[in-house]
Amino acid sequence: MLIKSILLICISVCCLTGEEGLKYPHGWAELQSDTGWEVVSENEKVKVYAKTLSVSPLNAFKAELKTRVDRDKLVETAWLVEESTTIFPDAFISEAGVFQHISATRYLAYQVIDIPILDPRLYRFNSHLQDSTIHWVAADFEFVEEEKKEMIIPNVNFGSWDIVSGGEENTVIYRVCTDPGGSVPSWIVEKANQRYLPQMMLDLESFAEKR
Repeated sequence: MLIKSILLICISVCCLTGEEGLKYPHGWAELQSDTGWEVVSENEKVKVYAKTLSVSPLNAFKAELKTRVDRDKLVETAWLVEESTTIFPDAFISEAGVFQHISATRYLAYQVIDIPILDPRLYRFNSHLQDSTIHWVAADFEFVEEEKKEMIIPNVNFGSWDIVSGGEENTVIYRVCTDPGGSVPSWIVEKANQRYLPQMMLDLESFAEKR
């Protein structure tokens, strides 16, 4: 009985912190759950879903893309955060890079999202590559550049990429829960996500196909 109790504790800790110490936030299980999602936009290749999470005032989103592009190429492309300005030309990413390489499957990275009229947002995250899945959670690290120190830091930021093999097609699943902070009306964030997530998925596919 004691051994069983210790095993359950160990499993709980691993689920909370991740295989190599990635600390998952409250709301992670909600984001990864397949229940509660509602379709908010759809085209011939991409479906976008939304649902409310307890940790954010804004909806979380899930985008799914069906593609014939090789799974490994898709994973490699999603992991190339330092090239995200090129991979996602319509996502308003003005700067991106790796702040620190922790291991071959872990890094601390950042993206500057600079949408016209709005103040730039600095997204800092800890990413973990696990086979065909990438998890990221908000991270706290300091830059030397003063301009980055003055940027708005999103209140909530975590998500994942998951590439699922299936017969002749692979499915790319992107999940994200983010609250950009500042004085951005929630309806603008909602509309922006519904508009740009499908294009982002197609951009990932296009870049991966050329690798």
